[in-house]
Amino acid sequence: MRIIKDIEIEGRNVVALFDTGAMYTCVIREYLLNSVKKKVRVPYRVALGGKMIEVKEKYLIDGSIEEYSFDTEAIPVDEIGKADGHELQAIIGALTMEQWEIKLDPKTGELGLEGLRRREFTEFSRSQSKLSNEEFEVLADQLADEFMDYVGQKRPPLSDYAVSREGIYEDYLLYS
Repeated sequence: MRIIKDIEIEGRNVVALFDTGAMYTCVIREYLLNSVKKKVRVPYRVALGGKMIEVKEKYLIDGSIEEYSFDTEAIPVDEIGKADGHELQAIIGALTMEQWEIKLDPKTGELGLEGLRRREFTEFSRSQSKLSNEEFEVLADQLADEFMDYVGQKRPPLSDYAVSREGIYEDYLLYS
């Protein structure tokens, strides 16, 4: 299931495909008129819908998904095409989704917008100190909760053999 949502870019409503298979965010040029344009030093090419696009400029855009705002770089395009009966004005690519921790749930067709809600990111920690036991427990609980949200309650249990050294390397041993 493709995830297609109505979002806002530069104050205008657009229909956007959230595509983890696309590296870059692409937006139809007419929606970028109020955005900051930057020429790229050395042009490069990107494939979109079976066509090659030469990227000579990018735009810094402001947008919102539901009530949560974001900013990102976008490649201007003249057309994108249709997906699942929707005329697309934007493709939100993997770099933007990674930047804002936007997660896709193809089962429900919903977006995980925790990064946009939280608006707090760690880029680099200069501290070499270890986590306290309490900090570690909080982090471990968060990761376990995210894992459960991802796999759901009906995950198959792993056998002792599956997680043993022998089980992990079984395919390697069979084919080497």
